[in-house]
Amino acid sequence: MLKFSRGILLRPYVVSFLLIVAATALTLLWHPLHEIHSLSAYMVAIVIIAYYGGLLPSVFGIGLSTLSFAYFIAPPVGFSIGLWEDRFRLASFVVVALLFSFLHNARIKAEKQARSMFQRLKLALEATKIGVWDLSLETGAVWHSATMEEIFARHGERFTRAYEVFIGYVHPEDRDFVHRTVTYSIEHGEEFHIQYRILLPEGELRWVATRGRVFLDAKRHPERLVAATEDMTNRPGAAVAPAASLSPSIPPPPDVALVGRAG
Repeated sequence: MLKFSRGILLRPYVVSFLLIVAATALTLLWHPLHEIHSLSAYMVAIVIIAYYGGLLPSVFGIGLSTLSFAYFIAPPVGFSIGLWEDRFRLASFVVVALLFSFLHNARIKAEKQARSMFQRLKLALEATKIGVWDLSLETGAVWHSATMEEIFARHGERFTRAYEVFIGYVHPEDRDFVHRTVTYSIEHGEEFHIQYRILLPEGELRWVATRGRVFLDAKRHPERLVAATEDMTNRPGAAVAPAASLSPSIPPPPDVALVGRAG
């Protein structure tokens, strides 16, 4: 069972307390800040606390800031605020600080979830040897996973970042078929599943299978084509040209019927 040190758990709150003490001292000692009863030093402290410790320590810091401002900064002395301007200033600070803390915490959570999902996907792709590529239909740029480089035997800068170059890796006899299948899928929004041949840099022939799907934007216009590619060279029957599948219920058009035939 994992055990966490109590000191590690309390450290963000200690940092929060020290930063609020520093903000109070700065406001008291720096005459321009003290004269206008400024909360700017406290706001800077809250931003630092939120980035360092997260939501709860920043809320703790906001509470300390409120008490410190009421007792040390705003007249009269003690936990009372005589001027309505100071009350409004403090209320505005609390609202803005809380809003910033919650929004920052939501962004951090979203980033953690995205990073976690990406790490899981990366592990799954590496374990199954399936490559993923993402074609932007606005720019023609291609993003690909590292496994795609292994399948196509092209690494780093040698692998494509554009669809025109990517389609050039396909065997010349299969190239037109693959391009028309992708085009049909984009125009009709249908998923496709095809097998075709690719040429490696040394001239070696390899069979791959690709399943792709078009994703739409908010206006229901085609935005991206995401596809998964798997090396089928050593699979039984890989060299036999199977029928291309665009949808379980919708047959392919007449000119996109079969994977390019082996020469």
